[in-house]
Amino acid sequence: MSLADAAWLKGIYEKIYRILSLENRLPPPDAIHLLERVDVEGVHERVLGFAIREKNCIYFRDIPPDPITFAHELIHLCTKSSDTDEEVYAYNLAQL
Repeated sequence: MSLADAAWLKGIYEKIYRILSLENRLPPPDAIHLLERVDVEGVHERVLGFAIREKNCIYFRDIPPDPITFAHELIHLCTKSSDTDEEVYAYNLAQL
C-alpha cells in the first residue's frame, strides 16, 4: 500500500508531509510504500518505525503513527545534501 492510500493521511499528517516535501525533497505519496508487520521480520517490538530510503519504504508499528514518529521517518526519506548527520536531523527536526 502507498502512503497516498492511507486513510489516516489527512489533517496533521498531511501538513507534516507538505512541510517536509518543500523543494521536492520527498517522493510523492503514491511513491512511498507503507510496509506492514507481515512485510518485516525480526523487528523488535519497541521499534516505532523505520525507513528504507533506497526503496522509498516506511514502516510504523502503530497505525496511525504518532505525528513525531511520522515526521522522523519521512525525514529519513528526504533528499539531503549529505548523509553525515541523518539521524541527528531526523531526531531534532521531527519535533518541529
